[in-house]
Amino acid sequence: MIDYEWGSRNQALDGRSEIKGCSYFEDGHGLGLNFQHYFGKGVSFGVMPGDDKCIYYWFFTFTVSHKEEAAKMKQFVLGNIGKVPDQIVNVIENTKLEDIAMYPLTFRPPLEILWGNISKDNVCVAGDALHPMTPDIGQGGGSAVEDGITLAKCLAEALLKKSQTNGFLSLQQEEEEEYERIRIGLRNYAKERRWRDFADRRPRLM
Repeated sequence: MIDYEWGSRNQALDGRSEIKGCSYFEDGHGLGLNFQHYFGKGVSFGVMPGDDKCIYYWFFTFTVSHKEEAAKMKQFVLGNIGKVPDQIVNVIENTKLEDIAMYPLTFRPPLEILWGNISKDNVCVAGDALHPMTPDIGQGGGSAVEDGITLAKCLAEALLKKSQTNGFLSLQQEEEEEYERIRIGLRNYAKERRWRDFADRRPRLM
């Protein structure tokens, strides 16, 4: 809602869709804990283990955009992932139908990040609200963490500055001064993240 009200509503369709799901193995999945990524003809498939038993997230991107039932989506993925290890195939086969979903992929165009609204008064956007990304190169989570660190730093620097007024302040004056400090902190956050996220708009890998 905030994103829409500020006018930063121009998320663009990527031209692809994503089928994604999660899977749990009581006896362990045997894939280790590293992210695995596979590419085929017009498709991309990735697996992100959460621990020894849980596949926190797997995704399959492709250029078809029509909606399918979960059972058909599952068979579509299995029929198009190509030559991958049996353990990877087992991840898809083990996924329950209620844990599979499909969405069109969207992203925020670079100029929208550069010129769009990031902060207003004492409110700002971060994470996917600021920079929705496609999953191909795994930047979304890392960028969101950077947002959080930068936001904390900018707010801390603004709030820890000594007051420019002498003597005691009324409660209302203290609140007004704190509000202004927060506004300045968020403005600095927006200035720093705007160019960083703009620079991260690299061409996607296929």
